[in-house]
Amino acid sequence: MKGCIKMTEKYNYLKVLNGEKAEWVPNFSEAAALFAPLAVFDTEIPGSGNPDKKIVDITGKEWNNRGCYINYLGIESTMTIDGSMPTPGKHILTDITKWKEQVSYPFPDLEKVEFSKIAAGYFSMVDRNEKAIVYMMESVFFALINSMGVADALCALVEEPEAVKEFFEELTDYADKCLRLTYPYFKPEVIVIADDVATSLDLFMAPRIYEELIAPYHRRLANTVIELGASPEMHCCGKCEKLIPLWIDMGFKSWQPAQPVNDLVGIKEQYGTKMILNGGWNTAGKGGLPGASEEAVRESVRETIDLLAPGYGFVFWDGGLTGGDVEKFSWTADEANKYRKTFYQKNN
Repeated sequence: MKGCIKMTEKYNYLKVLNGEKAEWVPNFSEAAALFAPLAVFDTEIPGSGNPDKKIVDITGKEWNNRGCYINYLGIESTMTIDGSMPTPGKHILTDITKWKEQVSYPFPDLEKVEFSKIAAGYFSMVDRNEKAIVYMMESVFFALINSMGVADALCALVEEPEAVKEFFEELTDYADKCLRLTYPYFKPEVIVIADDVATSLDLFMAPRIYEELIAPYHRRLANTVIELGASPEMHCCGKCEKLIPLWIDMGFKSWQPAQPVNDLVGIKEQYGTKMILNGGWNTAGKGGLPGASEEAVRESVRETIDLLAPGYGFVFWDGGLTGGDVEKFSWTADEANKYRKTFYQKNN
């Protein structure tokens, strides 16, 4: 029929985000191309002036001569087998009241970035009919802990809340501008606001501090995402389930990586499709442990889908796997693709 959309992994995934019934259980890794607007990885970017480097920041920051990446704030990170991590001992912010002097400020001028060329280079690798574009914007708490270290960042929240607010306001102004400037070129279906405000046991801070010092900036970015026409998703690792009512009120439609330290079944029962779960696989469970057998990994995938797929509102994702888990990634991907495609046919 004319005008019908072919049901691909992309469109099946987007149906779930819209609160609709999926044709099959989506696998985030298959349905989406995840992209960070402030960094393009392992790609030659036309117009970047640095085609031979592995990572080029759109604001012009590049690898330094020690093989470490410097972001727009001046934070140095080292690429490891598990991803990019802030370089130990390289905290640039020692006094939050002096943040303008200690981080790279003013921030680079986004108006000078050739987003059209970056988008063209990126989309040469992605089939938009098959993949949803999901891009991730790190938010304020990430910037604070990466600048100061966790302990000093938490002290700053309590001891210098006004200086923290000033820093967060500038960061959010910049993130908002980046979203507005990049959206016309990339038109992502989903924009993820990333802030790991929790440990595996609880939030890093009292809920009151989150509500007063961090939530306003998450809300502002969620509003921008909605205004632009994308679906807002929250990225928060750890045990953060007590924030879900706030996130729903902010307009977030989904949450990743939805780790099992939270009561995921209870969350689904309470909120239904008001908060779509993206993830669910237990990186600390029998399948996620170092040296886990192939059968243990495959069984853990099936158990995750059995537990969380009923009632829809779920996207499978083995979001904790990294460069050190190449073989394990192949097992989770293969088992998920074998099991998820017929799950709803067999169980509904």
